[in-house]
Amino acid sequence: MRKQNTVDWQSKPIARIIQKIREALIHKRKRNGEFQPLNWFHILTCRVRWLVRSEPNGWWWNVKNFIDSYQPDCIRYYTDMSFRLDKKIEKVMDQYVAETAWIDSYSLEYDCEYGNSYRFTLVYYKEEQSEEVYSKWVRDLENKLFDITETERLFKLACVYVCDFIHTYLTAEDGQKNIHFCGLWQKELNEEQDGGSDE
Repeated sequence: MRKQNTVDWQSKPIARIIQKIREALIHKRKRNGEFQPLNWFHILTCRVRWLVRSEPNGWWWNVKNFIDSYQPDCIRYYTDMSFRLDKKIEKVMDQYVAETAWIDSYSLEYDCEYGNSYRFTLVYYKEEQSEEVYSKWVRDLENKLFDITETERLFKLACVYVCDFIHTYLTAEDGQKNIHFCGLWQKELNEEQDGGSDE
């Protein structure tokens, strides 16, 4: 009969050190009956899995996602809802302005006079349009902005945030327009005034 090797590896000093390192690195979700937050090693292993998963775009897409996941803006985009909604609003507005042939650009403005703050949007047109066209354009923009909220997990909170943006920069609750359409000459004048105030 062959004698089995029954060495107790836990009694060896190196084995104890390795076991302590292993326990420190391996994520234990529950300790003393309470859930613990994720540690850096667990987050790293989740991100490394991105490198080995199969994607139709290829391995370079996995490497790009892995690197992007450590960018501060990427982390903030997925953790800060107001930052994410601001980026989505900016993207929708940029895209909608680019799709409209008679509009050159827009800018979100802030004015403070005599203790009153006033936020509004200036839209610079290439060709002047009728009031009806302006109203339809603003209404369609508001609808596109509300579509952003459908993809958010916290739907009601996202609706409040987008509503606040619309009431602040486009149409106030009392019906007053906070969006103003003006020609390109106004844009050039504003840029000259801004440049002159910096000097």
